[in-house]
Amino acid sequence: MAYLAWHEARIKAYDDLLTDEQRAEFQAWATANVDGHSVGTSDWPGWVPLIGAPPWLAPEGN
Repeated sequence: MAYLAWHEARIKAYDDLLTDEQRAEFQAWATANVDGHSVGTSDWPGWVPLIGAPPWLAPEGN
């Protein structure tokens, strides 16, 4: 999946797929981990089961 398509899928997943519990987990993870430099919300491990690994981590063709 291309870079921009993955980010679009991430936004759609947040809006349409995440439960309230998953959103709370995401927010807690982001508060504890996002540093404005090397870790961003796209690094949340919860994205992988929903939309797959980001293209910069996924093998070619995923």
